[in-house]
Parts: sequence; structure tokens; C-alpha cells
Amino acid sequence: LACAAAKKRIRSSHSSIEQQSAAAVTGDIAHRAPPNTGSYYNPIRMLRAASNSNLLAHYATLSHLSSTLVRTLAISVVSMLVLSFIPRFGGFTKGDLCVLIATLCQAFLILWLVHWKFHRFDISLDAVIKYFACGFIIVTGLAVFFELVETIVIHVFLIMAISLSGITKVQSQDFGSGVSSFGKLGVQFVSNGFGGGHGRYLQDQADDMSKTFAKEFPVITCVYLFVNAFLMAAMVEELAKYFGFRMIEHPDFLSDKQLQDGAEAVAAAERRAQREVALENEESEYEDDGSEGADGDPASSGRDCAAYEAMGDTVATTVDAAVSAAAEAVGATSPRAESNLTLVPAPTKTLNDKGAAITVAMVAVALGFACCENLVYIFIYNGSDLETKIAVLVLRSLFPIHPLAAAIQSIGVCRRDIENDRRFGVGRSILPAVLLHGSFDLAIMIASFLVAVNPDDEEFEEKAETASLVVSFVIFIIGAVYYLLQSRAQRKRLNELESAGTKAGLLPTATGAAADHALV
Repeated sequence: LACAAAKKRIRSSHSSIEQQSAAAVTGDIAHRAPPNTGSYYNPIRMLRAASNSNLLAHYATLSHLSSTLVRTLAISVVSMLVLSFIPRFGGFTKGDLCVLIATLCQAFLILWLVHWKFHRFDISLDAVIKYFACGFIIVTGLAVFFELVETIVIHVFLIMAISLSGITKVQSQDFGSGVSSFGKLGVQFVSNGFGGGHGRYLQDQADDMSKTFAKEFPVITCVYLFVNAFLMAAMVEELAKYFGFRMIEHPDFLSDKQLQDGAEAVAAAERRAQREVALENEESEYEDDGSEGADGDPASSGRDCAAYEAMGDTVATTVDAAVSAAAEAVGATSPRAESNLTLVPAPTKTLNDKGAAITVAMVAVALGFACCENLVYIFIYNGSDLETKIAVLVLRSLFPIHPLAAAIQSIGVCRRDIENDRRFGVGRSILPAVLLHGSFDLAIMIASFLVAVNPDDEEFEEKAETASLVVSFVIFIIGAVYYLLQSRAQRKRLNELESAGTKAGLLPTATGAAADHALV
């Protein structure tokens, strides 16, 4: 009976730990920080407290993930440097290497201005690296996938429109007159010119058919360009950037209470798992040591009941000691020690500081995506001669529309997460950015369309390209002015909240847990 009671007590204690951990994961503690958060985040807080602007000091506080990302980038650049010295290896030359480095530097220069120059203490270098990498890798993958799906759908409707228009015969200047059936238009989207000379011929015939359709049905073509610019490009990319920011949870955006609660929740879950393993081992040893008698009396067991009863008191101590010793042996921190996370005092961030951190993080995501997109446009879509690559880089660097659109998005995010204005959901937050991005892309697409349908008029081509640059510049300036006005108004509102003593959004409150759950 004593053994049965001890076993029941052990089961009850483990069930209680399991319930507490489950409650922490399902909502009582919304934000969870890794058990070693304090070990790498406290030095970041120390830099902020000391107003240390030494770049090497900030680099020394990077987490293992951020350090790995930086080293991976450095290794990749060095590898491309080596390849540039190998003749005829993939056609990658020293000039291509310079363009590659210039493309990276263009993104890093904007990051330096946005983050390091003005907001290095509002958000850590560690966070900026992670957000940039998220944009470069994850957001690019999301955007490519969903744009591909939309492209297929839109092109199906375009093919149907061309088929219904009755266009079958095309006069091609390059290939002479010929009849091109509707089915060959699909080759443009399937083979994409990779099928050799014949595939290239079919693609050119499809291009001619599209140009003929565009000349005869300009209104439908403009609708297609509008959908392409606003839905396939702007909306997909802005959504991908928005959720790229949302999918990263960094200690910079958590309150001290959230960091403490997160460390305790994860540590409790790890201790529960270790104790479950130890309990199973102890029960296995008990069963192997002797079986119960035929009458089910536990007293017939080979194990001393008093020792079994004491197991409930010794399992936790034994396991915690073993885990602490193992962690200390590999240079890690004991989960139990981290459950009592002690944070280094740091200057309290104002609401405007928190808003600036959100803006920098979203711009970092956008710059990561834009950097990868620029590399694709330069080395894949326009991978011909060096002069063309340089021209594409310069043109795409003149108007950094992606970081500007991300900054505009951050206005809506701050309205919801800091000002607690729940009217600003995903749609309302990204709508101004989608309108700006879509208008910018539409101006470029219309200019390209006009040039394509007038291939022999060099004077018209020059005028169309000039007009496209002017319109793009005007759209970019309108977007920049809009952001500056909205940002100034938001800073004023946040200052009023601060002066009124209102703690909203990211700031924890003493009256409830709503603020702790603001950034979800």
C-alpha cells in the first residue's frame, strides 16, 4: 500500500507539472523565449545601457544563428571570388563579382543608414541580421511560389482571351510570315526557351501573337497589366514581407516579464521531460527487480517499499543535478538556473523607440527580399553582358521601393501594436504599400508594353523609357512624402501617449496581460 501511494503521488506531481507547462504553451504565457535567452541577450542590454557604439562589440553579442548567417555570407562571397579566377567556370567573371558585391553593398548601405546611423540602440544588430536573412531566404521563397501560382492562373485567362479573339496568323519580321496555332502560345510558359532553337522559335512566335493581341485589344491588355502589377506583384510581395516580419519573434520586442515567463515555461517543460524519462527508468528497474505476488500484494516485491516511497523526493533532485552537470560540461546554461532569469538593467524604451524598432525590422526584411530579387534580375533575367548587369543594378537602386513600402507598412503595424488601434489589421496595414508598389510597377509595365508594340521606333522607345523614369520618380517621391507625414503624425501621437502615462502595445501593464500579448 505504501508503494502504491508513493507511485500515485509521483504520478500526481508529474501530472501537475505537465498541466502547468501545457497552460504556458497554450496561452497563459503567450511569448516563449529560449532557455539561454539571458546568456546572449544580457550583453545586448549591457551595450544599450552603456551606449556602446563599437561595431565589433555589437558583433560579439550575436547569437549562434546570427553568427552562422554572417559566416555563411562571408564564405559565399569568398567562394565566388575564387570562382572568378577560374577561367570558363560557369562564366562568372571578376566583373560579375564586382556587381555581386555592389548589389550586397547597396542593401547594406540602406541598412546602415536606417539602423546603425539612427536606431542602433532601438533594435539590436542580432535582430536586424535575422530579419534581413528572413527576407532574403524565406520571403523570397514565399513570393516566388505564390507569384508562380498567380502567373499560371493569369496566363490561362490571357490565353483564353487570345484564343477567343481569333488571332492565329502573325507577321514576324525576324522569321517571315507564318501561321502560329494557339497551342504554341503555351510553349512560352512551359519551355521558356530552354528547348533549344526550336523552343526559342516557338516562344518568339508566341511573343508575336501577344503583341498582335495587345495592338488590337489595348484595353484588355491594360487590364492584364493592372492585375499583373497590383495583384501578382505588389499584393503578393507586400503580404510576404508583412508575414516575414511577423514570423520572427525576437527578445527585442518582448518585455522583461515576457522574457522571464518564457524562460520559466521552457525550463519547466524541459524538467518535466527529464523527470518523465527518469520515472520510466525507475519503474523499469522496479519491475525488473521483482514482480508482485500472485495475490497482488506489493509487499512481495523485491524492492524495499520505503526506498520506493522516497523516489518521489529524489528523482527531481537527481535529474536536475545530472542536467546541470551535463550543461556545464558543454558550456551551456542549466535550465533550472535559467528559469530564474536575471536581466541586466537597461534604459527603458519609449513608445517611439519601439515604433522605430518595428520600422527598422520591417525594412530589414524588405531589404533582404529586394537584395535577392536584384540578384535574380541581374544574373538570371538579364545575365548577358556586364554593361547590362550594371545598368540593371543602377536602375533598380535608384528607387528602393521595397524598403519604402515596408516603412509605410510599419505605420499600420505600430497603430495596432503600440497604439492599440484594432482597426488596423493586415489589409489596412498593407493597403497603402500595395497601392504605392502597384503604381510603381504599373508605370514600368506600361512603358515596356508601349516599347514592345513599337519595336522599330527608336525615338518612341527613348521617349517611353524617359517617361517611365519620370513617372516612377514621381510615384516614389509621393510615397516618401506620404511616409514622412504619417510617421511625423504617429510620433506626435506616441509622445502624447507617453506624456499621459499610457502604457500600450508592447509596454506591459499592471492591470492585465493584454499588453503582454500585443505583438502576436
